[in-house]
Amino acid sequence: MRKYSQSAKLILLIWGVLLLAGCQHTVAGKAESTKPVEITYWHRMTGSWAKSQQKLVNEFNRSQHTYHVVTKSWGSYSKLNKKIKQASKKGTLPVLAQTPYTNIADYVAADLLQPLDQMMYQGKQALSHQELIDINPSFLATGQYNGKQYAMPFSISTRILYYNQALLDEYQLQVPTTWDELLATAAKAKALGLTPITMDHSPDLELESMAFGINQQPVDAQLHVNINTAPNQVLAQMITKSEQNGLIKMAPRDHSFTYDFVKGRTVFGFGSSSAIPELQQAAVQPQTKHQATSHLVWGTTILPEYGGSSTNVLAGNDLVMFKQASKEQRRGAWQFMRFLLQKKQVTDWSMASGYVPVTGSAIQSKRYQAWLKAAPQYHAAIRSIKTSFKAQTFVGYSLYRQTLLATITSVEATPEALSQRQAELQTVAENVITAHQQADN
Repeated sequence: MRKYSQSAKLILLIWGVLLLAGCQHTVAGKAESTKPVEITYWHRMTGSWAKSQQKLVNEFNRSQHTYHVVTKSWGSYSKLNKKIKQASKKGTLPVLAQTPYTNIADYVAADLLQPLDQMMYQGKQALSHQELIDINPSFLATGQYNGKQYAMPFSISTRILYYNQALLDEYQLQVPTTWDELLATAAKAKALGLTPITMDHSPDLELESMAFGINQQPVDAQLHVNINTAPNQVLAQMITKSEQNGLIKMAPRDHSFTYDFVKGRTVFGFGSSSAIPELQQAAVQPQTKHQATSHLVWGTTILPEYGGSSTNVLAGNDLVMFKQASKEQRRGAWQFMRFLLQKKQVTDWSMASGYVPVTGSAIQSKRYQAWLKAAPQYHAAIRSIKTSFKAQTFVGYSLYRQTLLATITSVEATPEALSQRQAELQTVAENVITAHQQADN
């Protein structure tokens, strides 16, 4: 009996060990299955932008336990684009990335991007009709290529005109509403010993903004190249002559219009609305040897009309998803994109970063409207949304833009060669578009 009892105890002990091992295996398996799916996200944000974005990422990670977004900043768009190209060859692309929308066509041609249409319109995580129409149409259009949605807007900026209110008051000058008024006021400012107008290192965005308003977009939706048309020749000559005459001053390479504007002796500046936070900071900082003796007092307005209209080309970045990601990673990436489109997140990001809100509900929210009252310089950026548009993108756009910037630099050094360089750029653009269309066929 004792022998039987001992055998029974031994059997029970063995079963207990096996059951415990099974339970441990089940617990381990459960812990493993509930481990969040990692969503790698590459971007170019630095400084306060990076901190504000990371706050949104942390909020998303805390809001659910299925996915975990991990960020990596490459510091600049050019370096980010370079790293994406390198990673595509090695098969080490992230799940998500920021990109200027002008890169999208080249990424699609390289078969890197995952279209978002199915996730946008189907399934439990699809956008509702109200959510879709809440996104500004021109912003949503930045992510569209060949009839598909490849990106969602995130950090979008409009082009606006900045002015030094203190100088306008001191010399009894007016904020212009047209280019004719602007150049007339600029001539007065020059006679007074002021810097009339400053622009970014390249005036291509201003040229494209004006060209679009007179139906002469450099490359239109049908991929017709209009760079060397008579109206665009007049535009280029106006900017070139204004620079020669000292009415317009271009910023040094790798700088924006703010380089001179913050010094306090420049009357007008053309630039991105994303420069507003920089000027807000400059206005309250102690004066330095690079600034005038008085604090910077400034304002903004929409771009002056040219040919009867005021239109502005969009800049900033969108979010794209790469095909290399797993299905589960794609689902997590889309859930993160949707999270960023919610009113609270759009409002938080816009107020922290200075970029314009991508949704109408965020703009109309009580928090953002109250913030606008405290930061009235953003009104022009918001007003400019209605007349904003995306640059026409195409495969080979980056090559075209490199040539465009080189052409502008060449013209600034030898203005007399403007007509020749403009004709050459027309040919380059046509050849780039034709070559890539033939390659696709």
